[in-house]
Amino acid sequence: MGRVLAVLVIALAAAQAERLVGLIEVSRHGLRTPLMPMKWANEEEPGVLTKEGQLQKYEHGLSLRKNYSELFGDVYNQHYIDARATNYSRTISSLECQLRGIYPASSSFHIDIYSSDAALLPHTTCPRIREIMNKDQIASTLHQELLEDIKTNREEIEQFAGGLTFEEVFNMSDVLVNYRERGFKIPGSQALSDLANRVYEHILVHLWFGQEEQRRLGVTPLLVEVITRFQALNSADPVPAVSLYCAHDLTLVPFLYLFGIKENPGPGAFLQFELYKEANAAYIRLRYNGNELPVPRCASPCSLPAFLQSLDSYMLPDLLSWKQQCEIGWGSASLLGLGIVSIVLLYQFRYCLFAIR
Repeated sequence: MGRVLAVLVIALAAAQAERLVGLIEVSRHGLRTPLMPMKWANEEEPGVLTKEGQLQKYEHGLSLRKNYSELFGDVYNQHYIDARATNYSRTISSLECQLRGIYPASSSFHIDIYSSDAALLPHTTCPRIREIMNKDQIASTLHQELLEDIKTNREEIEQFAGGLTFEEVFNMSDVLVNYRERGFKIPGSQALSDLANRVYEHILVHLWFGQEEQRRLGVTPLLVEVITRFQALNSADPVPAVSLYCAHDLTLVPFLYLFGIKENPGPGAFLQFELYKEANAAYIRLRYNGNELPVPRCASPCSLPAFLQSLDSYMLPDLLSWKQQCEIGWGSASLLGLGIVSIVLLYQFRYCLFAIR
């Protein structure tokens, strides 16, 4: 009798123990080539994943397999993993390499690619975000904030950028930042390199999503997806337990603002939402580049209901409200004209060039 009771106690404890039941990860693509070629730079196809970037994402897949083994089966099943990328070769190939790290024995993967993706590229599908911060405002603010540095380094900037227009200075900065990320020797002075870093971060972090309305519009579509998926998993609905999304720095920036992180998310940076269940309770953990983050306005462990309540001031209540806010000043037909219709493609990939044996 005592042995039976002990077994029942162990079984009850196991049933009530913490279990990871869901993971949603949003990552930036791996190391890429510069977006725009410069006369003095290496000749490379612009904006594509490098071999180093392929290996970077593959190794991240290995890490996912190690850290979340309970969520991945031994054999790849496209119905168990929701894999999605923006319609750029560098994000598609990044995610494919990541999946190869999780499932080395598989040769092809199903990845959803959307023609316009409100969750992963909100600034391209929401006119209001672009209205708040158009390129003229960016250029004007950029020169105001960094005017003295630009004056001091004028000759060197003109040498490497070709001029002082917004496009010229930004393209130069993108190449120099890209070279730094890839460990290349950076041409020019240290002052020019430091200026390039400030220009890039200033535009990306402070101008695109520096205003509260921009951030709210930037995070709402993806947070709606996170909430909907976790509520379904908590109710044991038949939905994928894992979602892997590959996108861009501009996808991550408004989320990092919520946690007080005002920096450029580097190549391969990732944000993870984890859903745990313990007994009859469900709660959330957040991680950025593997490090746990405190959930804003929610004590740890943050229960799922408390998580939803903590987001009230950071997001709009639903996608309908988001669409209405996005259309302010544009008319009802504008958003429809952007073609927010998903295209689901089955990719037989050839992007991951290095041999995995």
